[in-house]
Order: sequence, then C-alpha cells, then structure tokens
Amino acid sequence: MSEQDLELLLKLNQYKNITKAAERLHTTQPALTRRVKALEEELGVQLLIRSRNGVIFTPLAEGILPKIRELSETFQSVRTYLDINSGYVGGTVKIGLSINYAQYRLAKVLKEFLCQYPKVKVDIRTTQSQSLYPIFMNKEISLAVLRGEYKWDAGCRLFNQESVCVVSLEEFDIPSLNQRNYLRRSSEEAFRAGIQRWFDENRLNPQNQVYIDNITTTLELVKAGLGWAILPEVCLDHFQGVKKPIIYQDGTPFLRNSYILYRKEYLELPQVALFVEKIISHGNVAP
Repeated sequence: MSEQDLELLLKLNQYKNITKAAERLHTTQPALTRRVKALEEELGVQLLIRSRNGVIFTPLAEGILPKIRELSETFQSVRTYLDINSGYVGGTVKIGLSINYAQYRLAKVLKEFLCQYPKVKVDIRTTQSQSLYPIFMNKEISLAVLRGEYKWDAGCRLFNQESVCVVSLEEFDIPSLNQRNYLRRSSEEAFRAGIQRWFDENRLNPQNQVYIDNITTTLELVKAGLGWAILPEVCLDHFQGVKKPIIYQDGTPFLRNSYILYRKEYLELPQVALFVEKIISHGNVAP
C-alpha cells in the first residue's frame, strides 16, 4: 500500500463517490476503479461495496480508516520536515476558497504564484464561506480564504475590505425600494445582520421578494431589470447599472471583510507562506 493508496481511500471515504474522488485525485474513474481492485487483491479483503448511491466502506475498511489517516499524516509530516529544512519551494498547498473570491479574484493571484513557483502543486476547493469553515476545522485544507467573521484565533489575517452596495439597473431613491422587487440573496448571518440594520434605519420592508441562492444569478436578474439587490463590490467590476455603497446613519460604511485562516505550523512550509503573502499582496488592507 502506497501513500497514493492512502490518499485514494481517504478521498473515497470523503466523497462516497468514485467519480468525484477521481476528479479530486486528478485521475479517471476507470483508473481509480482498477487501483481499488488491485489494492483489494493485494490486501486480500473487500474494501468497498458499490451501490447506485455511491460507494460504501466495508466494516473492515471502516476499521482501518483511523490507521490510514494516521499514516497519511505521518507521510505529510515527513514531507513538511524535508521542505522546511531544504528551503525547496515545492510540495502542495491545499487551500479552500469562498466561491466569490474564487470566481472574481483567484485567477490573477494564482497565475502570478505559479509563474514564480512552478513546482508547487495547488489543490483548490471552493464552496460557500459558511461551508468552508468546518472543512478548515477538520484539517482537510491548509488555508481558508473566506468572507465574514469566524472564531479562529490561531492564525487569522484580514487582507481585504470591500463596500456592500445597493445595485439596480436604474436610478432609485431609498423609499422607492419598498415598491420594487427585492432580489434577496442567501448569505451568512453577519451579512444578513448588516443588511437588516440598514433596513431598520431606513424603514425598509419590501413586500415583493425573490429568494436566490447565488450571487451570479442575483446580478444577472438585476441586469435584466427584474429588481434591486444588495451585493458586495467584488462582483460589480463590470456592472453598468447603478451601485451605491451602503452608509449607516452614524456615517460608517457597510463593509465585508475577507480573511485568511491558517494554522501557524503550516506557515513553516515555504509554499504555504508564499501563497499567503501572494493573497495579501492583492488585498487592500495593509499588514
């Protein structure tokens, strides 16, 4: 059993699906299936049960999963030691990104990083910030780039702040928003609280609301003239309509913060520390 086999089994346990695991391992479904079969023959036991809903680990496989995780962490510790003490910029950066950051900011950062450090492998996962946080807490990634406020004191850097704006295809005044469709996007609790504060201050209670689960669709509906929305500035670079930053009655702006969460021991890895520096260099908050 190789280190690659350990990673294979951990991914299968994570996704419970051969196709998804193959995608994360940068291989094909047939190749992964063949490797599982060869591994079962090598060990002399059945590891997986295939079903319409994915794969199920046999009791024997479930029993050895803790040892597999332990062995995988041991291999990672060896690579970490060698990387730190050799000064070699290689290895892997496992990073989780909020969908908005990945969609609107990642390309430039990643292009610069890989041009400078072509031997580094980057493993990226994208999801909503509230879903990314538990992935980081479970040590599935080295870094998390997310928006909003989360409880993590071990390693946290604010690197970007952006305005939150009211956006509409046409000009508007605040009282008129009650009579127009409000395109309400799902978001984390802190963001919703910021919106509610502005609503309360301006006595807003739109009767016609459309609920949407992602930022891209929300913006497209605004562009089509179907209503107004409250969106972070990150997605508005090419928006041709009206966008007005939200200012509270006490004069403070409604800002959305972006953070990098990390474990301090990972910053000893050159590739991780350099990736953090690259992200910070593209933010707008001074160190």
